[in-house]
Parts: sequence; C-alpha cells; structure tokens
Amino acid sequence: MVDNAPRSSERRHHMKQSLSALVLGAAVTTVIAGPAVAAVPSILPSVIGGTPGSPMASAAVALEIHDGLCTASLWRSRILITAAHCISDSQTGAATTQPGDITVYPPGANISGGPAGVKVTQILFDPEWTTQAPDGESVVRDIAYLILDAPLGLPTWSRMATPAEIVELARAGAEIEYIGYGFTGPRDDPASRTSPVPLSLTSRLVPADGGGTAQFVFRGDGIRGTCAGDSGGPFLAIISGTVVYLGPLQGGAGLPCDSEQDDPFDYAAVASEMPELAQQALAAAGEPAEATPTTCVEGPDIERQCVAGTVWNYDYCWSGTRAVLQVRAASGWETVKKVTGRRNIACNRSSPYEITLSITARQPRTSYRLVLPKQPGLLRGAVDPFTVTSG
Repeated sequence: MVDNAPRSSERRHHMKQSLSALVLGAAVTTVIAGPAVAAVPSILPSVIGGTPGSPMASAAVALEIHDGLCTASLWRSRILITAAHCISDSQTGAATTQPGDITVYPPGANISGGPAGVKVTQILFDPEWTTQAPDGESVVRDIAYLILDAPLGLPTWSRMATPAEIVELARAGAEIEYIGYGFTGPRDDPASRTSPVPLSLTSRLVPADGGGTAQFVFRGDGIRGTCAGDSGGPFLAIISGTVVYLGPLQGGAGLPCDSEQDDPFDYAAVASEMPELAQQALAAAGEPAEATPTTCVEGPDIERQCVAGTVWNYDYCWSGTRAVLQVRAASGWETVKKVTGRRNIACNRSSPYEITLSITARQPRTSYRLVLPKQPGLLRGAVDPFTVTSG
C-alpha cells in the first residue's frame, strides 16, 4: 500500500472495544451488534470539483462513524462495502468501531433528509489488513463489509470486476467513475465540509505500480479529486454494457485535497481479490454466491481453459516476434491489434519469444486467430485459431 492519507473524515481518533469479536476462517474479524445506539447526525452541509446527478449516484452510501464520515456502496440489499480503515485502526488493524456506532443513509440520497431506517449488525474485515510484506508494501486488504438488519435498496451495479478485467481496463486506459460524499474543499481548510449529496469524478484508469492486481490507481489533475469523507466510496466501470464494481477508495495524495505537491492520485483495493471475505459477507446476510460470467477458450493447439470474468490472457511462446490478432466478422477477418513478442527465458530455444495479449469476450461465441507473418525465425508464417465463449 502506498503510504498516503486515507480519505475518511474522522476528526479525532477513537478507540472502542468491540462487543464481540471472533475469527472466521483464517483471519476475518466480525463485530456483532449489541443493543442499538441512537446516532445524532453531526455532518455539516460537499469530492472536490465533483459533479452531482450521476446516473450511478445511488451506488454511493454515506456512513456517519463516530464524529466523521466515510462512503460505502451497496452490494446486495443488506451488504455494504467500505474501507477497513473507516472502522479500524490504520496502524494495528484493531477494530475501533461497533456496529451501533455507524449511521447509514439511503443510497444516493441527500443526507439532510436523515438516515435510513436500517442498522448495521455485523462488521466483517481482515484484522491483518495493515500487515507489512517483506518488501515493505502493505498487503492490500483495506476492505470491510457491513451487514444490515434489513434491506436498504436495490444495488446499482451487478457484480465485481475480476482482477484480469481491471488489468485490461487499465491497459486500455478506460474511463472509470468514482462517487462519494467527501469534502468539497482542501483537507486543512477549516471551512471545508462534506457534501450532502453524492458527487462523481471520472478519470482514466492506470495500472498500479509494480503491475500487481490487488490495487489500482486513479490519476488526478490537481483540480478535481477525492478528499476526506470519500474513503470506502465505489469505483465503477462498464464492461460489455454491464456496470461493475472495481473496489473501494483507500486513500490518495496531492492537490486539491492535500497541500503537498505530489503528483495527485487516488488508489483503491480490488474487491474481487478477497473472495473469502466476500463469501463470509454473503453467508452472514443469507445471500447466494456472486454470479460471475465465465470465459472459455479452445482451439486446435489450445487446450480448453476457462476463467472467471470476460477477459482471457493469450500467453504463448513463438519463434517470431511480430503478430496480429484478428476477429471473424461478417465481412471476413478484421484486425483487432498488433503485438510484439519479447524474449523470455521461460520459453525454449526454438520458440524464445513470449507473445501476450488480453482478449475480452464480445459475444457468447467469437472466433479469433493470431497471425504471425513471415519473419526471421518463422519463414513460413503461422496461424493460431481459437474460439472464445462467454456465459
């Protein structure tokens, strides 16, 4: 994890002992609610430079926690997803919040209208989310699930994006959208207040440093950006016409929220990288498993293989470096992209070049072929046909 500021708006640090904590599976903490605690909203009337009225505004849910604010997103009618640092200590991972400490507002609503008539009954998160890896980078597990006692509404998004899909979105520089209730002014400005309505930001997705799949980066322009109160808010994208959830905002740095002159950016966790925690939340809420599409590939020289999501990675060794990916259309074969292979010591001597590309399923069944023209090492050229199915 990058060592930058979380985007929660809590003004003072509070430490409270949970009413009941137990380990589920390897290392998942669930905080169970005791008697309901009446909460009095202390939020004043909101994302810097954000835009109101997004068609996906209802994906954001405001959470009042102690004397601060975080944002969440509705996954199932009784499950919210937010950032773990909103409800736990960002240094130790210890729970600092009881379910009764959280006030939930209606999805996408103006919070001046008052909280929703639901209560949080459980908080699920990994208490080791702050653990430092040997290389000094934090393990990216800054995700928490809140289980509600009653339905809050209908979710805006249909499923979580898979890590492979997010990598492909980043490679393509796809536009993603963030929605939150955070400050509309700089963090250190005493006059800054959280927004009473959800505000939207859009930007191009870029790959995370190091090429990992557990985290992604949302580049800012120094004028528009997330700030305190936006932590836990949803990042959304559209894949094949379907709204998908990438993950919750973890933190960020730079203008316009913070005064330091770092290159502005926000970073977020990939929610689907923690399937065990997601399954714990579904079980706690009595919900069925996530319905994720499956993409399968097979060809004369490609043994049938299936992956979750809509993206499959072609990764094979060839004796040539230049290749063209083509798709069969009504008018014949059309070029999709050109690729250049790179020498890889994992390949054998006769086929030393690795050719890698990501293929997104477009239809229930699509025919592709990789064409390698005549070139040094491949005097006759080659064609590698295969079929991609999704469903």
